Amino acid sequence: MRGTPRSRRFILNLGVGGTLKLGNHHYWLDPGNTAIIGRNIAEKLAEVDLPNAAYYRGNEEHFAMHLGEKLKEWDKLMEPFRGMQLVSYHRSWNYLLRRHNLKVFDYIEPKETLPPSAAYMASLVDRMKRSGIKVILAETYQNRPIIDEIARQTGAKALVLPSSVSEDLGIKTVFEFFDRIYSELVPALRAAKTSS
Repeated sequence: MRGTPRSRRFILNLGVGGTLKLGNHHYWLDPGNTAIIGRNIAEKLAEVDLPNAAYYRGNEEHFAMHLGEKLKEWDKLMEPFRGMQLVSYHRSWNYLLRRHNLKVFDYIEPKETLPPSAAYMASLVDRMKRSGIKVILAETYQNRPIIDEIARQTGAKALVLPSSVSEDLGIKTVFEFFDRIYSELVPALRAAKTSS
């Protein structure tokens, strides 16, 4: 039919790992990106609720000012660890790591969404030991037995962190969320740095 939009079909075979053709969607894990997110939310709310537009924009300005102060604090905390390497379960932490110039040594998932095989895990453990990698970064929903086994075999500290604000975890704001991330990440990196 003429004038009818064509539909496209995409098949994702999780047996070989998914790919992120449109990029890594975990952008909120760089706290600097929350300024953009906050601004976009405020602008859209102002657009759909004109009588309260000034209220939304005022809240966003206050949020951005407080965020600027927190970014300075968090960046200063992370400064001593620039260039350090760690293992990440998934590619979700790349934005946060890039912000602080931390390097991913490797991922526990060999491909996006693909669990590691026994051979891959053995190779990762061996390479971590030889390279002295002492921190593993993962999220609360990821495979804890795999994380714990790699940590046990390598002596690395496994940080299993929330990936977003969650009242179930007692985290009600984005500031509480990042304070929680840094309160666990900084001591682990400090311990890894002093042990190497």
